[in-house]
This record gives sequence, C-alpha cells and structure tokens, in this order.
Amino acid sequence: MMILAVDDEPLNLMIIKELFEDSHEMILVKSGEAALAKLEKSVPDIVLLDVMMPGIDGIEVCKRIRANPKMENVKVIMVSGKSMQSDIQAGMDAGANHYVSKPFDMTKLVDLVESCHSAPSS
Repeated sequence: MMILAVDDEPLNLMIIKELFEDSHEMILVKSGEAALAKLEKSVPDIVLLDVMMPGIDGIEVCKRIRANPKMENVKVIMVSGKSMQSDIQAGMDAGANHYVSKPFDMTKLVDLVESCHSAPSS
C-alpha cells in the first residue's frame, strides 16, 4: 500500500514515517503544492493530510483529490491540530474519509489506516 503523507511540520512527517515505513510505501511531502505535484505522477492508496499549511492548505488539496476521477478510490485522512466541530465538518465537506485531531493516538492512527486499506472502495 502506498501512503502519501503531507505536513509542513518535519516532526509530524518523521512520526508518520516511523509508524508506516516498515509495512507500506511512503511518500512524504511538506506542502499542498508538493502533494498535488506528487499526485499528478502517482495515485496513492491513502493520503494523510494536514489541514493548516502555508500556500495550498489541506482542505483545498482534498477538494482537488475529490475532483479528479483518477483518484476516486483514494482514502483521505485529515490529520490536524484544528479540532473544533466546524473544522472537522469542513474536512468532511471537502471529501475526507476520516478526520484525526493532533496530537493523535499512534495506535489508533495505524488501526484507522489499516481499516481504510482493507475496506472496499466506495
């Protein structure tokens, strides 16, 4: 399974890499712009997407993923420090499959990724 992790905070990317690199192919990028460039070249199974980033934010990246028919089966998990109900709703409205608030429980994130991967595509 290929995971694209998008976060402008290097520590968060390092944590995500540590969690998944032994069992999944990982692509790590630090901006929405870099994520969109990677998505033009390859389609991951799952995108772990920070919301608050300079430039193109996670909400816009998610909307662009959902607007691309080639990516209809990509699972998007928003991983954000923004945890108010309105923030979660904005992520879901943009097309996210799940929304995880930071700081996240590492075991729960791994379980969520694994359950997304094993779930049938909708």
